Amino acid sequence: MARPTSPLAVSADQRAELLGIVAKSTSPQRMVRRCRIILLRAEGIRQEDVAAQLAINRPVVSHWEQRFKNGGV
Repeated sequence: MARPTSPLAVSADQRAELLGIVAKSTSPQRMVRRCRIILLRAEGIRQEDVAAQLAINRPVVSHWEQRFKNGGV
């Protein structure tokens, strides 16, 4: 049986900042993708599902999740 997925802890301020980056039309697409990874993981979506939804590899999701945990936005 698979382990349950726990959502990534994201504060309200961090969520607002991430959503602001995603909404801004001049944000670099690589930054938007990273923000979307964090936002989807904060909703409790599994790494594999986030990777499939964004058409990237699961290690990329894991990498950016860990970077966010260590350094925030």
